[in-house]
Amino acid sequence: MLVTGTISFLYFLFPSLFAKVNPDKDVLGVSKINAYVNKSSLETALLAYCLSEQSLPKSLNELYAGYLSEKRKLDLDKLFKYKVVSSDDCEYELNLI
Repeated sequence: MLVTGTISFLYFLFPSLFAKVNPDKDVLGVSKINAYVNKSSLETALLAYCLSEQSLPKSLNELYAGYLSEKRKLDLDKLFKYKVVSSDDCEYELNLI
């Protein structure tokens, strides 16, 4: 318990030390779980984007004008498989990778 507590504490303080162990930065699948939970929010954002712009974005990172990928370092295109079926009718396919 002392060893795991120490490792957890070091990971909390210095996550960059563990970058080689965790290249995807997905600790215990947290990013995939968050993506699954937030899928409905993303679908709502796609609908709002389509209503305001009269078309769908080419990629999910365009949805927030690159804000999430640049400022928050969250690449939605790596978490979701997104395909535009009909941009005029706001039809798309959105699945987790």
